[in-house]
Amino acid sequence: IRTLLPEVQPYARALYHSCAKQGINIEVTSGTRTYEEQNELYAQGRTKSGTKVTNAKGGYSNHNFGVAFDVTIFKDGQPVWESPAYKAIGAIGRGMGLTWGGDWQSISDEPHFELKPKWARDLSESDMLAGLRERKAAGKPAFAGGAKTAPATTKAAPQAAAQESQEQAPEEQAAPEQTPTPTTSTAPKLASL
Repeated sequence: IRTLLPEVQPYARALYHSCAKQGINIEVTSGTRTYEEQNELYAQGRTKSGTKVTNAKGGYSNHNFGVAFDVTIFKDGQPVWESPAYKAIGAIGRGMGLTWGGDWQSISDEPHFELKPKWARDLSESDMLAGLRERKAAGKPAFAGGAKTAPATTKAAPQAAAQESQEQAPEEQAAPEQTPTPTTSTAPKLASL
């Protein structure tokens, strides 16, 4: 969790604790990755042995920018890779305002969660990633406000820009020790896991 941006850390902690209250034992097993680490994962099942675990090269994964994390269910100290409980975890995460990889159309990634910065909420995934790459290259924080226009690589209509410090959403200003709580809990109690 500590590898994630400070704005994302409280969401990862809240998901962990909310799942525990539902009887689901999870661990955050992947957070921020370097471009090199991402490229190593991308090579798996392609140019290296193993099965494919990602479709994203370095710079094209939200993990590269500290806004995404993966969870794994554990039962009796062992990882559980496939379980209907991932859908319950997804519902809990969605209720907190996280984007859940299990909702994706192109590839289902049930262990994956991410927090979109306010400036990127209306952007496509590829446009948000382009904006995150631009921000990283410019040394600009991922969650700084003010980028009310789409990245230069998109065709989206520009919106009025505002000062960064005045336009951050409350969750983007959250201190790491603050814990967001889900607005609704649609997850069933899964104490049997």
